[in-house]
Amino acid sequence: MKWRSAFTVLALTLAIGTNVSGQQVTQTDVREFIQSRPYGGHSYREMSTLYDSTAVPALIEALNSDAEEENWTNAATLLGVVGDERAVGVLIAFIEKGGSHSISRAHNKARSAAMSALGYLINRTGSERALDYLIEGLTPSVWRERNVIGVVPYADSYEKYDLMLSTYALFGLALSGHPRAGEALRTLLRSPTPEQVQFRDSEENTLTQWLEIHGLVAERGVDGMNEYYRARSKVRP
Repeated sequence: MKWRSAFTVLALTLAIGTNVSGQQVTQTDVREFIQSRPYGGHSYREMSTLYDSTAVPALIEALNSDAEEENWTNAATLLGVVGDERAVGVLIAFIEKGGSHSISRAHNKARSAAMSALGYLINRTGSERALDYLIEGLTPSVWRERNVIGVVPYADSYEKYDLMLSTYALFGLALSGHPRAGEALRTLLRSPTPEQVQFRDSEENTLTQWLEIHGLVAERGVDGMNEYYRARSKVRP
């Protein structure tokens, strides 16, 4: 996992298409959002301002529909940004939604987005259930215990895919900014359990950078973290 992968995840908070008309949000607006291309150009701040709990039913419906697979990533992300506690169980059920042995890239991307969404939701609500779920997910063997079915083709085994799922949980914890999340990430870096050693070793070069992201979210919020990296990117040669 390279450092640039962190910015791939952060891009979802920096630019996802939304309706920016300033008018009252309707179910049609939500449908337009989840059908927009992922990097349509609007910020986490705009999403969190424009959408509220009235969007939740349409987003849940999309996540529960196989016909909406290409839209799952946007639906999951907005559920987290809205920060409605009803979304926790829905996002967890989606992450654990399986099927055949192999899943598509779109399905895998949406699983990753759903775990980041749990992080956004923790940041807004402090959800203990979501926090416990992601912290436990830092141990790769937990994903077998949860019976998460379906491996993305380039992982080629459940052992490798479980490491990927734990990486997605790491993303969510970093984006949550929650004190317990920071403690879990520091423990993973400095004193992992025997079951976490392989995962820690695979992420050792980037864990300090994810901890930096966590610290920025804790101090400045998701918006402030985004602004920090935007400013830093402008001064780089």
